Order: sequence, then C-alpha cells, then structure tokens
Amino acid sequence: MYSQEDLRKIFKIVLVVMLCCEMQPSDTQLDTYEDRILYYRHDLNGTEASFNNTKYHASIRLKEKDQHYGVGHMCSGALIAPSVVLTTASCVYNYDENKPYHPSELKVVLGSMARYQRHEQTLIYSVTHSYQPATFDAEKLRDNLAILMLERDIPAVNEHIKPITLQPYNTNWYDKESDKQFKVTTWLKTPEGLFLNPLMFLDATHVGDKECKQQYGHLYGPGMLCMKTSTPMVLTDVGSPLFVDNKLMGLMSFTMGTDDSAVYTDITYHSKWIAEHIGNGHNQNSSVWGMLGFLTLTWIAVRRSKYFKL
Repeated sequence: MYSQEDLRKIFKIVLVVMLCCEMQPSDTQLDTYEDRILYYRHDLNGTEASFNNTKYHASIRLKEKDQHYGVGHMCSGALIAPSVVLTTASCVYNYDENKPYHPSELKVVLGSMARYQRHEQTLIYSVTHSYQPATFDAEKLRDNLAILMLERDIPAVNEHIKPITLQPYNTNWYDKESDKQFKVTTWLKTPEGLFLNPLMFLDATHVGDKECKQQYGHLYGPGMLCMKTSTPMVLTDVGSPLFVDNKLMGLMSFTMGTDDSAVYTDITYHSKWIAEHIGNGHNQNSSVWGMLGFLTLTWIAVRRSKYFKL
C-alpha cells in the first residue's frame, strides 16, 4: 500500500504531466499572430502585405459571426470604386438556404493587414446593395462574381485605402502573358482549416486553358482564368484579387486542393456587366433617398394626425 506521502507525490507528478500536455501547442491552438506565422513559415513562399501594395484589398464578413473580430470573415474582395467592392457570388451565397445573403447581413472591412487585428487605418462599412449576374451558377460556379455597394464613399483623402483599376476587356495581355508579373493578395488557409492572420502578397503564374481543362474538365469554361501561386500546403482565400501592372484581372473562385492550380473569375470578361451596374462608382443616392423617405413618412404622419382630429 502507498503511504499518504507517496500518494501526494504521485498526485503532484500527474498534475505536472497534465499541465505540460496542456501547454503543448496543437494545430488548432495556434491562434496568435506569432504562432500562425512561425508554425507555417517554412511553407510560405511569399511576403507579408503592406499598405503600399494592398490598398484595395477587402474582407467580406458576416455580421452575425463577426462579434469576435475576424471570425466572421467569409472571403476577400477588391475595392474598384469609392463605394464599390467586387467579390465572388459564391462568397455571399447562403448555401444552407439556397439564396444570396441579404446585404444587411454583410459588412466590408478595408485597410486591414491582419484578419484578426484591427488597425487605426481600418474602416468598416455596411452593404446597401448586392448584385450577381443572372447567369451565376451556384453549383458549377459559372459567372462567379458579385458587386457590393457600400453605405458611403471611401474618403478621397484616405492614403491607406484606394480603389484598384480594372483591366479593360479586349486587351492583348493574354498574348504577352510571359512578360507579366501576376500577383495575388490573400489570407491563407492551411489544410487543417487554420486561417493565418497576416495578409500575404504572392507571386502567381498563368496556367493555359488546355492544362486547366485537363484538371477541371467541364467545370472550367468561359470567363475563367487558371493560376498557380507560389505557396504549397496552403489555400488562397476565395475572392482573393489577382492583378498585374496594378490592374485587377480576377478573383479566386475555386480550387481542388493545395497542389493544384486555382480557377479565377476573369474580371475583364465581365467588364461590361460591371460598368452597367456601378455607374460612376459613387454612393450618390443613399442620402437623397433617405431624405425623401423621411419626408414621405413625415407627410403621412401629418395627414393621419389631421384625419384623426377630424
């Protein structure tokens, strides 16, 4: 039989072992900025983004889940005008209810270099309108594009948040792809489902249509681009902007896995549809319609009050 003193020693040893096990980091416990970087540093063939090269990058978030900053992030997007953000239609599509999210359920975060950390330069906007092409296929992801209209314009004097220029359609960039330096800004996700905190700046190479069709078959079609980034073992964020010569080319739509190329929605292919829906890209109507609505409600209230007095 153990003595009381022996039992005390055994209990202390067991307690120490349990505490040591609790202190060992696991894949799901790497929640700090430093842990996320150090753990996957050997897999990241890219650089952390800065305000100089990602002024347009947007985080699309679900308000309901973003009570803890960053948890509600669903995908990335790109600011293309003072009150217009482009993202993928699949990002803002509620697959559980088989319909797009209502604009009031969404918010857009701009000027943030970290998914889970808010900066002094960070601006957060509600969404007033959301548009998707009538031809968007939620299963095959054809015409996977969405326009989000912000509640107000980005201040023109803001040096940390600026729209990116759209590449015009019918250009000859496809014929000179070997001369182009493709770049992608993204938040990365590991195969274990861990989202890395810093926004990353990656190199990308164009994959030809023939090779991409061999990989994706009927899923690959018109209005799509195939790209491969320089980051094995991690996944780029849906909606991540692809650009060249500081012009927006595409948004990441889908991929089969970490070692495969990713399919991007070709923004130039949809340039006409985008132009038809955003006008000059400014939020000119929100305050006007708000005032008209207020005056209308006031007029109805006055009329009703006069009616009841009679």
